[in-house]
Amino acid sequence: MLIIVLAGVALRLDGLFTNTFHADEALFATWARYIAVWRDPMLLNTATPIDKPPLLFYSQALFYPLQGPVEWAARLPNFFASVLLIPLVGRIAFDITGHHVKRAWLAAAVVAFSPISIQFSATAFTDPLLTFWITLALWSGLNQSRKPAGLWLGLAFLTKYQAILFLPLILWLERSHPAKLKKSLAWFAMCIAALLVWDWAPNGQIDLFGRQLSAYGGIGLSDSVAFIAQLDRWVSHFPHLLGWGLTGLILVWLASLWFQSGKNRFQQTGLVFASYAAGYVVLHLVIVNLSEPRYSLPLLPLLAVAIATLPALTIHTPQTSFPGASLLPTILLGLCLILPAIPAASGQYPFGGRPENDAGASRIAQTLIHEPYGTVLYDHEYSWHWRYHFFYKGVHVEWFENPADLLENLTAFFDPNSPDKRFIALKSNDPMTISVKGLLSEHGYRLEPAANEGKIELYLITGN
Repeated sequence: MLIIVLAGVALRLDGLFTNTFHADEALFATWARYIAVWRDPMLLNTATPIDKPPLLFYSQALFYPLQGPVEWAARLPNFFASVLLIPLVGRIAFDITGHHVKRAWLAAAVVAFSPISIQFSATAFTDPLLTFWITLALWSGLNQSRKPAGLWLGLAFLTKYQAILFLPLILWLERSHPAKLKKSLAWFAMCIAALLVWDWAPNGQIDLFGRQLSAYGGIGLSDSVAFIAQLDRWVSHFPHLLGWGLTGLILVWLASLWFQSGKNRFQQTGLVFASYAAGYVVLHLVIVNLSEPRYSLPLLPLLAVAIATLPALTIHTPQTSFPGASLLPTILLGLCLILPAIPAASGQYPFGGRPENDAGASRIAQTLIHEPYGTVLYDHEYSWHWRYHFFYKGVHVEWFENPADLLENLTAFFDPNSPDKRFIALKSNDPMTISVKGLLSEHGYRLEPAANEGKIELYLITGN
């Protein structure tokens, strides 16, 4: 198990220090508050209220006083959660398979080598931490002697609202222990109450859930077009949850079991986990805007445990003297796990943490980071990146809606004789960029190239 955990750590380390955060607007927009929240806990929900529960944000804020406002400090909570998830899932499989060591190793390996888990392990998304708390709740719910699962599920809810989707599964796990079940419900209710009080305290209003619905554009059922589009996205990214090789191997395995259906019995908990995962996918298909790859991450522990409980195949093979023939299935399984994981370690799949996700914003920011107070950066496309890079710096970021809005601001506030500099960041090969350049040129402004990184062109604005 230790070897599997170490392999999982090694695959995730590159993302921790080199991969750029995925460009998630809601998270970039709150980075400035992560840095300051350890000094004023309510700062997170005052000036610009967030639309997500705050547990991940407070967890990230714990690392800033130790590390400073560096990118990877905000990644540490999810990184640790992703690593701890590996032995935790292995332990769940160990418990429900009657202490079968090899099956526990298999479940842990599925998590350790999951491409989606690897690429989301070092990001600021809420989903990796959410998945860890949900899995801890599952582990707790499987044994009467452990703490009520509702406590851990409540912490999951304080991380992301989707945790409530796993409440029925927790109730099923603790169905035989009424006293523990009541405690679980009480803990879960207290966590919800704490969240409501936290949201109410700054301004006497509870609108956290409304802000979340507004950010998603509301919740509604998918029509036929949206359903097909979401199904296409799930089909395209879901195999990366286990890796294409393991997904194909499991499908072959299940097909083989079908022909041996009279001889096999599925483990109950594993079967329930697999069925629950299927229901989770269906729910996300019928509700609009729920097809991002990270939404499948909480299914990984369920599927890993379900895979570890699959019945063994009865295979009749001719006798052979080939050395190591008995190891061939293990070698095949290992290749199916490892080969898809290697590209994920360097962020090569189109999800999660990838080096090019910020389109060059971090490198552009470094060219401006030491500019004095009074410096203005105009931006339309990437302003939420700059919130992190220029927090407590001299550069003020001014968002413009369209070229006319930019021209109006320059006309009112730009003095070519002032020592204060005004820059503009434009997206390469974009219609908006062409319009901006044309309009500014028509009105006597010149754009002097200052930097060009990734998809971003940086210009210094000057007068005639």
